[in-house]
Amino acid sequence: MDKNLEGFENLEKCDPYSAFGVFCNANSFIEGIIIILGVAILVALSLWFVKKNQEMNQKEKEN
Repeated sequence: MDKNLEGFENLEKCDPYSAFGVFCNANSFIEGIIIILGVAILVALSLWFVKKNQEMNQKEKEN
């Protein structure tokens, strides 16, 4: 077995309250990457929404 894959088998026993708890339900390396990409997209969208909201508030103050 490849040494890189050994760590991913232990994720089934991981503590869901740890920093890496989001990976507890990931069965493979690909699922872990999908989770990371999903979280990154959610963070990017929320930051974009906050930025747009601040721009709208700024325009309302100027008027």
